Amino acid sequence: MAGILLPVQQKTAYSFTVAQLPSSQSISIPIAVSVNVTQWREATLIVRVHGAPTWTTDAQFQYDFFPSGPCADDPSVVFRGTTGNPTVTVTTANVGSSTAYVKSTNITSGLAGYGDLVLTLTQPASAGSFIITLSCDLVVKA
Repeated sequence: MAGILLPVQQKTAYSFTVAQLPSSQSISIPIAVSVNVTQWREATLIVRVHGAPTWTTDAQFQYDFFPSGPCADDPSVVFRGTTGNPTVTVTTANVGSSTAYVKSTNITSGLAGYGDLVLTLTQPASAGSFIITLSCDLVVKA
């Protein structure tokens, strides 16, 4: 069965100095909030690294797709599950000095309703500049 491509993050550059993202710290960035997946029973998350990133050894980023439940009665509150499904983690060992890298994973459960895609960037103990350009898509199937 053919799938439908849902672009959830256009090519986006992230740049953090050590002062902005210190050693052994993480920053989580909501990429797409309340993605309507009510019509789909399975999905694949495709993550891309564009160009060679600048980051120190053991730095990593991950995408998590959390179940969520937006509420019209309380729109300022984020109702988000605590466990991401799936989690896509990419480290310096995965990418190396590649100028293009892709990783995908299937979402096997948690497609009932809505989902939030969250990106987390993590500095290692030996922090340095963290410069990376990313994009991702969901391929969904009924």
